[in-house]
Formats: sequence, structure tokens, C-alpha cells
Amino acid sequence: IAGNSYTFSTCGGGAWDTQISIYQEGSGTFVAYNDDAACGLQSELTWTATFTGTVRVMVNEYPCGNNTEDMTLTVTNNGPGAAAPANDGCGAAANLPVNAGCVMQNFTTEGATLSLDAPACSGGDPNDDVWFRFTATTADANVNVQGSAGFDAVVQVFSGSCGGFTELVCQDITFDGGAEAAILTGLTVGQVYYVRVYHWYDTAPTTATFDICVRSVGVAGTPPNDNCATAGSLTPSAACVPIAGTVEGATASAPVIACAGTGDADVWYSFVANDVTATVTLSPNGTMDAVVQVLSGICAAPTELDCVDLTVDAEDEVVDLVGLVPGQTYFIRVYDYYGAATPPADATFNICVTSGAAAPPANDDCDQFVVLTQQANGSCVTTAGTVIGATASTPVGCTGTADDDVWYRFVATDTVAEVRVAGAGGDFDPVIEFIAEDCATSLLCVDNAVNGSETVSLTGLVVGQVYRFRVYHWYAVPPTNGAFTVCVTTPGPPASPTTFCNNMSPICTDLGAAYQAQSGGTIEPGYASDCAQPVVPGNDYGCLCSQPDPTWFYLEIDNPGDIIFTVSATDDIDFALWGPFANLAAAQGACGSLGVPMDCSFSGAATETVTLTGGATGQVYVLLITNYANIVQNVTATQTGGTGSTNCAIVVPCAADAGGW
Repeated sequence: IAGNSYTFSTCGGGAWDTQISIYQEGSGTFVAYNDDAACGLQSELTWTATFTGTVRVMVNEYPCGNNTEDMTLTVTNNGPGAAAPANDGCGAAANLPVNAGCVMQNFTTEGATLSLDAPACSGGDPNDDVWFRFTATTADANVNVQGSAGFDAVVQVFSGSCGGFTELVCQDITFDGGAEAAILTGLTVGQVYYVRVYHWYDTAPTTATFDICVRSVGVAGTPPNDNCATAGSLTPSAACVPIAGTVEGATASAPVIACAGTGDADVWYSFVANDVTATVTLSPNGTMDAVVQVLSGICAAPTELDCVDLTVDAEDEVVDLVGLVPGQTYFIRVYDYYGAATPPADATFNICVTSGAAAPPANDDCDQFVVLTQQANGSCVTTAGTVIGATASTPVGCTGTADDDVWYRFVATDTVAEVRVAGAGGDFDPVIEFIAEDCATSLLCVDNAVNGSETVSLTGLVVGQVYRFRVYHWYAVPPTNGAFTVCVTTPGPPASPTTFCNNMSPICTDLGAAYQAQSGGTIEPGYASDCAQPVVPGNDYGCLCSQPDPTWFYLEIDNPGDIIFTVSATDDIDFALWGPFANLAAAQGACGSLGVPMDCSFSGAATETVTLTGGATGQVYVLLITNYANIVQNVTATQTGGTGSTNCAIVVPCAADAGGW
């Protein structure tokens, strides 16, 4: 019945390799064919009848052989199928306009039937072909077809008329979802040409739609950046600022370094590096399969830095560049992977260059210093700083490479002082150098630590006199995190220990802690679970089999992560660490019933390493340090590792700079 859909299948009907051919009764006209279906060696095809009448179905062994074993053929009437498209036959070919650029129109093969006006090409099955026509406006033109996800397009172009065709092009180089481009040359302006499109497979596509356009060639002209010498200018910025581009009409350049695909239709860009790293991002607007090549040197003798072709049609390409020289010009070459012979239906794209370069800090030069105030009694009121974006000053560095220095000065309020610089993490290796007021003479240079923090102890200062210093990263390569805090303080007497848990003292790992441990102190009730002590009401001291002369502290997490710090004295000390607690009140409320410590040491050493793992912002931890030596001795605690940090505002309430912690 015309319009009904029928499925013919040998799937599961036997063991041998079948093929199915359908012919119209009487005329013997071929209707449809299938060899192997999704079920393996057996066959299955679905056909929408274009007439009412009888068909003959031939089942034989592939290829066109005989087999005496049984095989079951199943025929299913699926009822009315999809209506045939309006351009199902050559005589009803849809007219396509010819434009300078590709103007896509959407069509479908759903419901289409086999046409007999021309033979198939590329070995595919044209049992669902649809037809188009266009009138040539130039001698050269391209027919571009973009298949939907489940459509494997075959494109044929003919001259002549229906039933009397001469094939000009058969194009089938991609698979499902791919783009096909039929390249036509030597056309006669004003003549009509026909285009046939169908799904390669003999089974229906999972998605039957596609886009098609015809575009003239030789009209648009070459892009202005067709060669290296006329490269378009790009400016690196912190955020991507896209610049529109196209390879439409581009030609081959010389000399070039082979990259990927066929680079005979390339365009060029250039940029001046403002940092040692940069990222080039290219985003196609349509079907372009972009290749991006970055080069240094000069146009006549370029050197390749990178060639990137990691994606396929219509997907972004990203090039990450390192080791650039600020101020040097670099070139970017862009083209479509398939080259001029198979141009993309949409050859346009957007491109940008981003870099981490930042504006210089306000205190980038000696005469643009930040004023610091010397604090009393060990108080450290921090000021946030960074070397990111900083440039070199006139004085040569006392050590390392002083190409990113920032400047500070303070007025001495005592004859002694400490300058503390604490890195925010990562690979920042600070150097502190004191410079005379002439901004040229080096007075003192300090670089004791590898990464993290530096402290300068100053004596013999003149009260009321101005002192100037600079901070910079030791290495020539910029740090990944150049942020830090700085303060100037007057060393104070060691703090008195806090001997009761619920009156614990705040510490922060950036500033450290220093106190004088006493002898003869007492511990709060509890037991040491690791020492086989009987459980009694009180704290579980874990490994601390004895807990003489206790000192209690708490710390609050600022930046999340692990924190490792060293506790040092002149003789045997020990520690236990509990947490996390939601806040200080929760920690104090747990005093007298603290559970098993998260870290603990009872080693007999004068130096202990405390490890806090997985700290989260806002959490509070309780630290107990005991004085097993039972002597009066100074104890210090300093962060020596980990990516986390603590809130130092709890040590100097409301005094820390808002940006520093």
C-alpha cells in the first residue's frame, strides 16, 4: 500500500549470511536492498512503499549465492510511514541560492525513496536520496553539506538534465555527523547543475536532517591577514577579548613549518608577550576543524613553539604557552585541517590571547613605597602585598633576581625591630633588602629560607629615623602565587603559658608562637588511652603517658588544607592535637572530655612536628604542649609546611589588614 512502511528481516532466522533484494512485480524495477544489518550477518531493511501493488522479495546468500539451509523471512507492516520530502525526485529538485558565503538551509531524507535518474557513488545506498539544483554565478563553487549526528552524507553533483546526467563530483570522506564539501571548478555561468544527497547506509539514519549551501568561490577575496607579513594584531589580556576571523578565501603562505592537516589556506596573527606565559584560544563558529600553530622569530625564518590540533569540527583549540619573553613578538597561524580542497561550510572563528600579566603594584618603585607602622611587644599588624606585576628597580638585587621588587618604609619607634614577611603559599621565595634613602645603596640583605617566610631582626636603630626596604622573589621566573603579608614589630617578652584548657590562648601559624614554659605545673584530670591507663572522667591524652607543665592553645583555619608546623625547645617537650571543632565555644566546651587526639607525640625530643590534615575554613583545633623536661625553657611554634593557613586576626583582634589573611 502506497505510503505504508514495511520491514523485511532475516535477523535470527538462520545461521548463514543473507542479502535481501526487493523488486516491483511486473516491471521488475529494483526497489530496495540490504546486506548486513545490526543483527550481524542477517539482513533487515525498512521501506516506505511508493506505489500500491505487489513486490517480489529475493533472499539469497551473500554475495549472490545459493544456500539450502532454512532461513526465516519476517515481513512487518508498520503502517503509514513518513511522507516523502517535496524534493524526493530529480524533477522536484529544491532550488538553492548561490551566495558569496555559506548560507545553510535545513532539509531531511526522512520518507525519501530511491531515484533512478543517476547511479549511486561511493558504494553507498541512495535509497533515501533527495535532490537540489542551482544556477552557477561563477566558474568555481562549493556545495557544503553538514550532516546531523546520525546522518552520513553522500553528495553528488551533476551537469545535464534528469535522466541524462554527467557526474561532476562524488563526495564522501566523513561519517555520521560529518561535513562534506563538493569542490566545483570550470562551471558555466548561467547553467543549471543538480545535487543529490543521501545517507550512505542502506538502513534509515537515526537522524535524517542535514544542512546544505552553495557558495561561490573567488568573490570574497583573500583576508587582509592572509600572510605573516600582514598578520592581524592581538593584545594579551587577563580575560579573553575575542577577535573575529575567517579562513574564507585564504591562500597558502611561505615559508611555513609543517604542522597538521593541509595548511594551504592559512591566516596569521601576532601578539607581543606581556608575561612569560600566555594562552591562545580559537573558537570556530561553525564546521571549521581548526589547527593553531604558534611561532617565534621572523616571518622569513620562523621557529615553531607549538602546533595544536586536538579537536575536530566546530570545537575549540587551546594553546598554552610557557617560557615566553615579555616584549617579544610571536606569530599565530590558523587554518582548517582539510585545506582549500575541502573548505568548511562556515570558515569563521573567534580568537584571543590571554595572559596572567597584572598591572604593577602601587609600591613598584623606591619612591612609591608603602608606609608601615612599627608595633610594640611582638604585635604584628600585617599589610598585604604582592610581587605579581612588579617590575625591576634600579638597584641590582643583593641575591637572586630582583626583577619584581616592591617597596616599604617605616619610622623606628625603638632601637630594635623585627620585619616579618610571610608568603601566602606556593613557590614564593622572598628576599628582604634594606636600602639607603638614596634608593641605591644596599645596607642589609636577608634570604635565609627557600620558600615561605623571612624574618629580619634589627638592632641599633635610631628612634625617629626612617628605614626603607624592598621585597622580591629570588627566582627570575615569577612565582605562581606572589602574595604575602608584611609587618614591623618590636620583639616583646615571651608570653605567659595558659595552663587550663578552657582558657586556651590563640596562635596562628603565619606569626608563630613563642612562650616560656614553666616547671611544676599541673594537668587537668584525664587518662592516656595509648598508654593502657584506665579510663577515668576527663580528657583522653592519647600518647601522652604523662602531661607535666601543660600549655593550651587553639588555632582557627583560614585557607583550607594541611598545616605542618614545628614546635621547638631546648629539652624534651611533647604535644597532642584535637579537632576539628565548629568554633572556639565548641572547643572550650569540650575541655574536660576531649576525645582521641588527631595527632600526638611522646618522643623525648626537644623538637616535635605537628601535622594537621584536611583543615577547612572556620574550623578550630586545640593544641596542648607539655614540658616533660620540667624546666623553665623557651618554646616556639612555626609553620614549616602544608598549603593551609590560619586566621591571625584571632591573635591581634581587628588589627589585621582585611586583605592579608
